[in-house]
Amino acid sequence: MNILKISYDGLETYQKELFLDIACFWNKKSQHDAVEILEACGYHPGIGIKVLKQKALISIVNGNFDMHDLLQEMGHYIVRGEGVHPYSPESYSRLWKEEDIKNLCLRDALKENYKIEAIKYNGYLYDGGHDFSSRFFKIVSKLKKLRWLRVDMHTRMFDGEPTFLNELCYADGYPTSSFLNSYPLMNLIILNLSWSTYQEVRKENDTSRTLGPSLLQENDTIKATTYKDFESVLEFPRLSLSTLRYLKVHYSTLTELGKGRWKQLPNLKTLHLSSMWKLLNTPDFNALPCLEKLIISQCDELVEIHSSLGRHGSLKYISVSYCPELRIFPTIVHMENLKTVEIGYCNLEDGDIPSGIDRLSNLQELSLRGNKFSRLDFSLLQLTRIKLLNISGCEQLLELPQLPPGLVILKADSCKSVTTTGDCHKNCKQLRHVSLMDVIINDADRLLEFMLEVKAIENGCMRLQLEGVEIAKGFTPLLPEKWYDDFCGFLICAVLYRGDHLDINIRAKVMSGMDYQSDVVWEERNSNSMKEAIREGDSDKHTKLVHYF
Repeated sequence: MNILKISYDGLETYQKELFLDIACFWNKKSQHDAVEILEACGYHPGIGIKVLKQKALISIVNGNFDMHDLLQEMGHYIVRGEGVHPYSPESYSRLWKEEDIKNLCLRDALKENYKIEAIKYNGYLYDGGHDFSSRFFKIVSKLKKLRWLRVDMHTRMFDGEPTFLNELCYADGYPTSSFLNSYPLMNLIILNLSWSTYQEVRKENDTSRTLGPSLLQENDTIKATTYKDFESVLEFPRLSLSTLRYLKVHYSTLTELGKGRWKQLPNLKTLHLSSMWKLLNTPDFNALPCLEKLIISQCDELVEIHSSLGRHGSLKYISVSYCPELRIFPTIVHMENLKTVEIGYCNLEDGDIPSGIDRLSNLQELSLRGNKFSRLDFSLLQLTRIKLLNISGCEQLLELPQLPPGLVILKADSCKSVTTTGDCHKNCKQLRHVSLMDVIINDADRLLEFMLEVKAIENGCMRLQLEGVEIAKGFTPLLPEKWYDDFCGFLICAVLYRGDHLDINIRAKVMSGMDYQSDVVWEERNSNSMKEAIREGDSDKHTKLVHYF
């Protein structure tokens, strides 16, 4: 344990806290989901995660944190006071195990606690006929240093004054009725009310209902909040949160989102609308000048996206998916900062693709998957910075479009009307991941030869997934004499049948030497995501991998 602890001891204080949070709460969990919370806690995850990776304390696999079992055990050991108080959960800095939390409730010995900083619990505090939830929240109310609280117990029970709210940075699942109207939340940055119980505020002689309590109107530090179950709310909540950065509204039957109230959110950066089955249109985006990320998903009756979206200069990411009735998407005029556009499974036919996409000079990722058009009615060649194109699931697409020269990843699975690649890839000198599964391609060999000839694998990993390519039984690779003098990489071939679930683990780590950079050259581990973990590091002294399916 002492040997493992050497790298940990060399970390700065906030990096140590970051490591311990990952060890207790985020191992094998999404990095994307964690970063928002870690930022709220002041741990600078952008820098800290990089340092932890360089010291080999963590790695990232398919977008998830991955920590070796021994390192995680070391983190748990540190959190528990390094053996000083092995059976005293009130002395731990973090609580996440059911046994420790129930033990804490059984002891019920806390008055004021300055040790416990974070609690995560998914389950029911019920054992042997005893319900500990009320006792749990009573204990939580005495935690003076609590900054992170996540409970998924779906309970309304609470007893005790929540004095910890002054320090709390993240709250998820805490009973809303427990937030006292008069109690300040000075440091609260993220408030997730997805599974909380709501307090209903009704004025005398007023039949309208709005979401309470008043903390949502007065707090000026909350930067993110999530709402669910708006069926009982007749008008959009009166948020007066000038510092709000993130807003998610989901599982709602609202037909529109209150007009004029968006001006109260001048600093909103992320808006996420999902599973709003009766929503007909979106708000005027001119009221959200700082908006950078827009996600709209599973809005079954959404017909129109407000025209102001096409002129929004701050947006960097737009994702609209599973909106089958969408008919009006604004013309894109001035969106110089836009880097990612996804319009998926929206039943777009010929002529429905938003005009102006070809003028997005900084676009890097474009996804039009699952639509009904037979061709792209614009040229991709002007998109000089695009790296990823996803047109998978476009079953009526007749041919692949001419691909831009900088494209790296092409996903065209289940484009069943496509029979040939033609010369669509002739300008692509960097193409190194192509997936054409569930498509019968007549000239698949030409595509492979092209990718090998242009040396797309020179700085990483090449992956080609095809269907219907035959490899003769008894195939034996032939290596030329002294092949290792001009070594290019490995060619890995596999014949798969539909329904196969192949577990692939291929890893390599190469130290660059004099530049003192630790480079993970390539890593493939059951990766089905649109973005592959191809390379981390910029040295050209790498082992190469050709990965061909």
